[in-house]
Amino acid sequence: TRNNTPDEWACLSFFGRFNYNYGGKLNVQLTSRWDGSSRFGSNNRYGFFPAAAVGYILSEEDFIKNIRSNSFLKVRAGIGRSGNANFDNYARWGTITPSGNLPLYNGQPMLAPARLENPNLRWESTTNFDAGIEAQFFRGRISTELTYYSKNTKDVIMNVSIPTHIGFGSF
Repeated sequence: TRNNTPDEWACLSFFGRFNYNYGGKLNVQLTSRWDGSSRFGSNNRYGFFPAAAVGYILSEEDFIKNIRSNSFLKVRAGIGRSGNANFDNYARWGTITPSGNLPLYNGQPMLAPARLENPNLRWESTTNFDAGIEAQFFRGRISTELTYYSKNTKDVIMNVSIPTHIGFGSF
């Protein structure tokens, strides 16, 4: 709540997942998420967030099974995008406020814009990628994992300074 006024917002989500396993060796997973939030501008209310992952268990292949010291060997990779809607409610709306800095007009306080409307406010999205190798040796007594990970965020939701002569400090 803000100033004893409840904050209200709505979210609508759809989720789908597909799993595939071939011969106990190859695993594929595809997921998708479609999210909508009232916190965003009318031009970008919905966001689509897909993900895909694949893993291949090499130790199930005959040419690896013959290596006695190797118990388990897997290569894997995955990529996915997620969205962020964690910011103040009503940020997309333009607002007005009584201005204490302006003179009274016929005894009434003046109203001044406090925040610009932003119908193009969009989802902040993060793309994650990882790829790796997992291995176990000597019946699992020794295990190791080597992973590469990358994270890239775009359309970061933040206030940006604008020239004050416009009448606002940020947008």
